[in-house]
Amino acid sequence: MMLRTGHAVACSVLLVSLTTAGCNSALTGSSDVLVYPGDGAGAVIPDATEGAPWTMADPTVCLKDPASSPVTITSVAPVEGSDGIEVTSFATGSPASEFGSDFVSLPDAGFDPLHTTVEGVCGDGHAELVLELVRTGTETGHSESFVVTYRDGDKEGRLHVPFEVTLCAPDDSTTEHCD
Repeated sequence: MMLRTGHAVACSVLLVSLTTAGCNSALTGSSDVLVYPGDGAGAVIPDATEGAPWTMADPTVCLKDPASSPVTITSVAPVEGSDGIEVTSFATGSPASEFGSDFVSLPDAGFDPLHTTVEGVCGDGHAELVLELVRTGTETGHSESFVVTYRDGDKEGRLHVPFEVTLCAPDDSTTEHCD
């Protein structure tokens, strides 16, 4: 599935559905407590100005077990091997926000970077993972997925979220969907 949408700031976003069949549980969005219930997706953002924030509220996360206590997300980072893309801020939000994405900072999008708790149980509720990303170099930035680190009481856990993001340099006509 591919969806191309427009924004008031004259950018277009290409959302891409990905499959992760055949991966082990650590790579399909599953951890001991926190879960990414999707199969994978992504976004290609044309004309991303270097250093300018792009905020997206898209990947959903939830607790695996109703007996789980709420968890607190402590960091989100592109997977090792990513190039030219950085998570500068993050939060959790309600799917009812219907924010989507835009070239704005996390606070300007209406999200509090201090709100990083996930309480919803899969099937009954979930939270959107809201990421503020920047392209860090002159070239197009890309990450195949993100690693979410969280605290569950006194334990630390990690969740692999297979959400692929490409932030296109304004003059990139060679990367697929950047033109």
